[in-house]
Amino acid sequence: MIWDLENDEYRLAPFTTESLQAAEKSLGIALPKTYIQLMQSQNGGVPLHTAFPCKTPNSWATDHVPVHSIYGIGEDGILQSDYLIREWGLPKKVVLFSGDGHLWLAMDYRETKSEPPIIFIDGEQEQIIGLAPDFASFLNGLYTAEEEDTDYTTEQQGEDLKLEQIDAAFLQEEADGWIWAFNALYKKTAGNERYIENKVLELLTQPSEHLKQLAADYVMVYNERFTFSESTMLAIYEKMEQDALLQFEVAPLKAYLKQVKGLID
Repeated sequence: MIWDLENDEYRLAPFTTESLQAAEKSLGIALPKTYIQLMQSQNGGVPLHTAFPCKTPNSWATDHVPVHSIYGIGEDGILQSDYLIREWGLPKKVVLFSGDGHLWLAMDYRETKSEPPIIFIDGEQEQIIGLAPDFASFLNGLYTAEEEDTDYTTEQQGEDLKLEQIDAAFLQEEADGWIWAFNALYKKTAGNERYIENKVLELLTQPSEHLKQLAADYVMVYNERFTFSESTMLAIYEKMEQDALLQFEVAPLKAYLKQVKGLID
């Protein structure tokens, strides 16, 4: 049993031979046989075990990497790879099957067209780590890692907080982690202005609608401490205008941008 059957997130419409053929043609590769068999049981979803052992220390942990999802076959699954690679500046000739904007898992087709090895990609650290020789070995290695009990709802945002702690909170997929990190940064704004701008932009690319909607609020909250750069303000506006989920936020943000910077006609 691989899937967490009580969690529907990332689950796509049932597998079909036609969708498989279309995906392989679009990507120009042959998908791993074990991956195909897994998709026949359920086309994408959340695995029961969400960690894979890794001997190389990374920004997530010293002994493992996260496996928050396994994308299915479809436009909202592995066929997002080309777009995500361009958006995040990731290596070409890989097929992403799990990730959150910071950390990714991928099938590595850079030296093969079939049965690729599995790699871990940290886009921010520009780190690529080999994990498994094939997808079957990857599935067999999944396990549940012990996690530190971090309460993001408590008042821990003191001036003594280190940026590494805030970075770790931003790696969480849940809204609590991001909210906690932004609140912590509010007390450590000086010297971190560009970092804050980049995190707000990242917030707009998250799959969670709730996280995206937080972005507009934080732009106005942080303006109490500093003024966002003109290029960042325009980038925020453009991203929100392009995203149907955020259309209702565009009007107030547009008015705000006009008031603060006079950027939007």
